[in-house]
Amino acid sequence: MTGLSYQQLINEGVDVLRHYSDSPRIDCEVLLQATLNKNLAWLIAHGDSMATAEHIKDFFNALQRRQKGEPIAYILGYKEFWSLNLEVNDSVLVPRPDTETLVEAALERIPQDSSTNILDMGTGSGAIALAIAKERPQSRVCAVDICPNALAVAQRNAKSHNLDNVVLVQSNWFDSIPEQLFDVIVSNPPYVAPNDPHLTQGDLPAEPNLALIGKEDGLGDIRILLEQAKQYAQKPTWVLIEHGSDQAEQVRELFSLQGYIQIETHTDLNKLARCTLGCLV
Repeated sequence: MTGLSYQQLINEGVDVLRHYSDSPRIDCEVLLQATLNKNLAWLIAHGDSMATAEHIKDFFNALQRRQKGEPIAYILGYKEFWSLNLEVNDSVLVPRPDTETLVEAALERIPQDSSTNILDMGTGSGAIALAIAKERPQSRVCAVDICPNALAVAQRNAKSHNLDNVVLVQSNWFDSIPEQLFDVIVSNPPYVAPNDPHLTQGDLPAEPNLALIGKEDGLGDIRILLEQAKQYAQKPTWVLIEHGSDQAEQVRELFSLQGYIQIETHTDLNKLARCTLGCLV
């Protein structure tokens, strides 16, 4: 296919993705910007310019990947989170803006200049751990994941942002954690129920089930975390857990059953319940 302007290329892409994406035009603009290594302002200003054969080929290759359900972030190879440009691939979840709610709540409980010990369970790309490490450079962050491929991604992200106050550990939750106590424990664990219909929708089918699907009714991993965290708490210790917007009441009850106090739920920018926290004393 030749003889297309960049604007026509976008229109062709929208037709391709119309039945495969909720935002086909935005997807096409983002993919074409990445193909050209130009920003949206350039694309708008030069929309009538003719696309090169190489650009057309690369753009349609990206479209085919999107058409098959691959998330935009995997196609681009990166995702921005908390002003950090993070490498992502199909070994890790795509970091979402909603998770910044958890980071904000954690930072409120970590003094600026203290040498706080922080544990991030199920770190994936390292998004939460690295955001906290960036904002609290005097702290020490232990980032844990069971998946070696995910830890490799997190390691590269830590190195690319020169965050040397992060240590990465491969462990099935607390099984292989070095014996130490933590002041703050955070986690975005798997919490989607195995039969949840959302698992077949949007980008979720392309993301790792290991990081999505929670044990039992979806809350099994949260139960494990809340119980075992008590053995690693430098009391008082804050524990913060991300969860589904419809799970807040159940998660607060789990915190209460394990003896946590000062339990509260924080909402994201869409006013949906996003994370719950409590204190061990």
